[in-house]
Amino acid sequence: MLCRVLRLSLLLVVLSLIIFPSQVLALGLGVTPGKLDFSVQAGGAETKTLNVINQSDRESPFRVYVEGEFEEWFLISPGDFTLAPQQSKDVEIVVAPPLTASDEHDFSICVVSLPAGSDLRIGAGIKVPAHVQILEYPVALILGGGIATLALVVLTSILIRWRRKAHNA
Repeated sequence: MLCRVLRLSLLLVVLSLIIFPSQVLALGLGVTPGKLDFSVQAGGAETKTLNVINQSDRESPFRVYVEGEFEEWFLISPGDFTLAPQQSKDVEIVVAPPLTASDEHDFSICVVSLPAGSDLRIGAGIKVPAHVQILEYPVALILGGGIATLALVVLTSILIRWRRKAHNA
């Protein structure tokens, strides 16, 4: 009997993960998607949207910020806002790594709700994992194009000199 209850519980957990795969919940706070993946070229920018939901029965202030080594790469708009009960808001997360950036990096997008009037400043928070993959410029293509252009200029100048020489002779 206990084995059957455990199987049923496990089945319910798996089904709930399948049905609601991209939503993360905390007390009175919901965030979707549950993970952000960015693929951006160094010097470029990419924007993703994070939906924040106030699932409490009170109006609550929210703050969204980034934790990680290169948090200055991120722009969050709006970073601070208030939501009425059961209200949601889209927050734009922009990542713009500098030209010198490379490799892959992991960050946490933190969403915190502090209940109004709380003297202890105890609230709910969610850390949404964010992965940033820096795409490299196709350096070989850029160099190859430059070399091909240089070769075309050299060949054109040789052809012009050869024709002038043949015309003067």
